[in-house]
Amino acid sequence: FKQKTAYEMLRSLVGSEMCIRDRPRLALIAALLVGLLPLTTARAQEDPVAALMARMSSAAKVGQLFMVTFPGAEVAQNSLIAELIRDYHIGGVLLLPENGNIVNEGDTPRQVATLVEQLQATAWAATQGLTTTTVESTGAPEPFVPLFVAVNHEGNGTPYTGVINGLTPLPSAMAIGATWNPAHAEAVGQIVGRELDALGINMLLGPVLDVPETVNPAGDLGVRAFGGDPFWVGQLGMAYIRGVHLGGAGRVAVIAKRFPGLGMSDRSLDEEVSTVQRTLEKLRQVDLAPFFAVAQASELAARPDGLLVSHIRFRGLEGGRFVSTRPVSVDSQVLPRLLSQPELTEWRASGGLTVSDGLGLRALRRFYDPSEQTFNGRRIAQEAFLAGNDVLLLSQFSLTSRWDDRATNVRSTITFFQEKYDSDAAFKALVDAAVARILRLKLSLYGGRFTLEAT
Repeated sequence: FKQKTAYEMLRSLVGSEMCIRDRPRLALIAALLVGLLPLTTARAQEDPVAALMARMSSAAKVGQLFMVTFPGAEVAQNSLIAELIRDYHIGGVLLLPENGNIVNEGDTPRQVATLVEQLQATAWAATQGLTTTTVESTGAPEPFVPLFVAVNHEGNGTPYTGVINGLTPLPSAMAIGATWNPAHAEAVGQIVGRELDALGINMLLGPVLDVPETVNPAGDLGVRAFGGDPFWVGQLGMAYIRGVHLGGAGRVAVIAKRFPGLGMSDRSLDEEVSTVQRTLEKLRQVDLAPFFAVAQASELAARPDGLLVSHIRFRGLEGGRFVSTRPVSVDSQVLPRLLSQPELTEWRASGGLTVSDGLGLRALRRFYDPSEQTFNGRRIAQEAFLAGNDVLLLSQFSLTSRWDDRATNVRSTITFFQEKYDSDAAFKALVDAAVARILRLKLSLYGGRFTLEAT
């Protein structure tokens, strides 16, 4: 029983005929209900996620929703990323060579490992000496929660492999697929997991589970897909994911991409959102099939920890041949419907995470304003969250490439979420549910306990 339920049961009995003629029995029922309350509290305290959230401020909870990009290969005290970690409690970062985070010359592994160490140390230092609003009277500090540190590491060199110099050269997904051998996919995954873990990186954005039906040079798939057969993409995806988990000793989260599939996309996300003619049944048979396969893998190690949600539109999905959806990543009708497919419900219920693709990608910016004169980061992030994305990737988050503009939009968006969390009970409940999934995954990566030494 929840505490509220117990009190409601008691209140329903007060003044009733039973209350008047059978006080001894009522007293026994009341004693039993009240006696259950400490048990309920104890059980809540046994849940490490609930215990952790009870110690977190509202700002710290909201911050967990956001993964950001930033410039540079160091974390200076007055840098943008230090500010976002310290003052906005962001939950994760994406390291990209084009932003100068990864320098693919010299001793790249040492450079990346040092940067990751600086990021986690900054997150730890930000919690020391702070008090949360919920435990202000005790003076307890804000609990330390490690950052997600993510990379793209697909193979075949640039531009979709973050760390190239100093690590094992990786084949493309298409090269792996050409072997028709899941053992090869698992072997490559083990290399990826082992080497990323050695660098301190705890999240892989991959593998790609798209199913291209035709070779389309206008799209951006190239050799990034395992192949054009849904069944084999699923089989190779499971093997690859298992390999990453085993190679990384369970310390590298795998975020399969790009749900619900960009296999029929006819243009790059650097241009605009593709609109694809698809019925739900066809989507289930082809594009969604590999995601269903990995989500239902009999071996837990072969299941992804999350799905990266792409920006794609469908025409005919809802039955009308000429009716188009919004981009799935920001569609609060379509994305929940896809995530509630029977093949995904168990995975989602057991903590499966959803991560948005970059919310500042030009394709999405042009959907909201084809003239590209305005950019409402608050609206885009809110609609992506309400659609069902747990983690919001704020990359390229402005109309310009200036970091000052991007930083302003990131700060404004996180502040907006914080204000809405404190004023809107329904929004608060959605945030808490997403944060619980995020923290549960982070705890699993760190053996159930957060310490600076473990990161």
